[in-house]
Amino acid sequence: WYDACPLAPASRITILTGSAAGTRLDAAADYLRRNLQGSTAAEVLLVGQTREASDELARGLAMEAGATFGLHRFGLRQLAWRVAAVELARRGLAPASPLAAEAVATHAAFEELTGQRLNYLHPIARFRTFGRTLAATLRDLRHAGVDAAAAQEAGGSGPDVARLAGRYDALMDAAGLVDEAALFRVAAGVARGEEAAMTGFPLGGALLLLDVAVPDQATYDLVSAIAGRAASVLATVPAGDDRTLDALGRLPGAKTIDAADAAEEANRGAAARDPLERVRRYLFATEDPPPAGDDAPDADTLTFFSAPGESREAVEIARAIVREAARGVRFDEMAVVIRSPGVYAGPVETALARAGVDAYFSRGTRVPHPAGRAFLALLTCALENLSARRFSEYLSLGQVPPLDPAGGRPAAGERWTPPDSTPEMQPTLSEPPLIDADTAHAAGEGGDAGRETTDSDETPVVGGTLRAPYRWDELLVDSAVVGGRDRWERRLDGLAADLAARLAELRSDDVESPRIRRIEHQIRNLAHLRQFALPVIDRLAALPQKAPWGEWLDHLEALAPRALKDPDDVLAVLGDLRPMASVGLTPLADVRDVLTERLTDLQRNPPRRRYGRVFVGGPDQLRGRRFRVIFVPGLAERVFPYRHRQDPLLLDRHRAALNVAEANGGTSRIGLPSRHDLNQREKLLLQVAIGAATERIWVSYPRLEASKARPRVPSFYALDIERARTGRIPDFREVERKASEQVTARLAWPAPPEPDLAIDDTEHDLAVLHDL
Repeated sequence: WYDACPLAPASRITILTGSAAGTRLDAAADYLRRNLQGSTAAEVLLVGQTREASDELARGLAMEAGATFGLHRFGLRQLAWRVAAVELARRGLAPASPLAAEAVATHAAFEELTGQRLNYLHPIARFRTFGRTLAATLRDLRHAGVDAAAAQEAGGSGPDVARLAGRYDALMDAAGLVDEAALFRVAAGVARGEEAAMTGFPLGGALLLLDVAVPDQATYDLVSAIAGRAASVLATVPAGDDRTLDALGRLPGAKTIDAADAAEEANRGAAARDPLERVRRYLFATEDPPPAGDDAPDADTLTFFSAPGESREAVEIARAIVREAARGVRFDEMAVVIRSPGVYAGPVETALARAGVDAYFSRGTRVPHPAGRAFLALLTCALENLSARRFSEYLSLGQVPPLDPAGGRPAAGERWTPPDSTPEMQPTLSEPPLIDADTAHAAGEGGDAGRETTDSDETPVVGGTLRAPYRWDELLVDSAVVGGRDRWERRLDGLAADLAARLAELRSDDVESPRIRRIEHQIRNLAHLRQFALPVIDRLAALPQKAPWGEWLDHLEALAPRALKDPDDVLAVLGDLRPMASVGLTPLADVRDVLTERLTDLQRNPPRRRYGRVFVGGPDQLRGRRFRVIFVPGLAERVFPYRHRQDPLLLDRHRAALNVAEANGGTSRIGLPSRHDLNQREKLLLQVAIGAATERIWVSYPRLEASKARPRVPSFYALDIERARTGRIPDFREVERKASEQVTARLAWPAPPEPDLAIDDTEHDLAVLHDL
């Protein structure tokens, strides 16, 4: 690439920007080859937006050369941890997960409310979601490096935000925690000082920044510190990422090269005729794109279609993936880019599974969390005055722990709970449980000793479900008037007496009656229920009505190992909430509501390797990557682009005032983001997704919101794609008509017109039946 480029870099820091990921990655690979091979070979530091992107580029070089040496690769956040690790240990600091940061923000709001120091924000500071909103606002302030005291002059909520920010900083320092902004600044300080030699890898060699985003001042401080020590730097930046380009352009001696003006100059004529190249070049362009012309080749590189509903859209994507695979495109050379995972992750996962397509969900998949839901059922049981119906719901989820012969469970040992903010450092769900081996063996959890190998009446628990009498819960009075632990014991005693009387009567009448064995079975199950349930009910009855968070966490951490066979994920969430320990007098209902958001679903980690699988992830995760075929669903209003709103605690006009104050103070900084910046970022996400495709791209939208039975319309992003492809402003109705004609998806008959196009047996049968 360098030999063909007429603007070959002569400066120490070169910034290469372009719309096509392939061009940027080719330049990055050439840079690595030049620094890793030949007489001047040296160690190189490769930093990507994600570690996976860095790995893929390095893996491609290793396959080409047979082996590589001296290449150190990181994601940006992982690099920060490695650089700052020794300094953090020296200061006695530990990382704060996002949940812990939110807990600290909630604690800060509680203390300010208790001291009656909030004015403007006082009416909303008691809302359950206030802590999360405050954490997001403080994150922006800390990443921008804005002094909390400066917010005092912002007006409106400014003084309250300044107080909360100061309290948040004090609490983080007292707890020995660092958030991401503090981590980046510690790492930047280490990189600039003499301690940089202790990182274990060189910072003075060549540096490649592979599509690393620099959206804020904290990130810029880290990147500038690393780049300042490097002998040479190449930074690749997707076209449209103006915030990163402006930031990197501030580096001393930086020179920017536009790939469209360099390596692509020779192909400009051909590119102007290819639909995919036209969309890359003219998407969101301020000037009018040139008309495509009637003589433009009918290149099949961009397809825009619609389907009736998100689930049908996902099915058509799965069908297209099978079609692309039939023409020789490997699964791992295709990607599905999801902007709204809450809307599309489930339908895409289901559709790909139906089609037999292995998928790699980069952020994992959300599955029902049985242990979390069982724990929530117990808390609801306590809230509803020890409801037998809720206790039965808990038993039905299969989370009852193995019991000792007496029917109880020994106390669990002390557990370590991992943070969830550093994916490179935390264990995966497939690793052994966190409980120590001795406790696990004593509790019946360790290895084969804890597995149920036989199914007999003497075994209290089978498959995580407690043996219990038939319809036992209906025999307990589910009334708040007659409630409490005594009700449970009285009703269970009554049921035992009734079964004993019936057994004695049957034995006196007919000792051979088959009903005798059934009642004996019921009596044994009742004993199992009594031995297990009453101690758990005692713990639930002992829960206070109101208590500080620290006391709640003590109660819940003692309850989880005794009531759940897999309590590790629940204990990890409770551990993340420890910074809220001194927040006081919280009712049980609020505790349950906070935990419901974290324990209802479980984030299942993706496979260790993505090869052989279709990549499914967000647009940001395509930075530094390329795929032959890419699918971008959801180009409908309020889906993609996502509708951003102003920060409710620090409005845009207050943010602008803070940015102006910083600039007038003589400090050149990347300012606080506004809603306009977030909207620009939405455009960048689409540009990154389209730029990552090398051969073909499929874009689509659902023309019906099936859950609410109302029509959807394509977003202006979809219309701008058509404008870039054709060179003229598209007719709205014409766009809708052509998109619906691209695929034969029908809501009334969920099957293709031809049986050969079916993705599974159900569609095949429906297609045959339709013709018949």
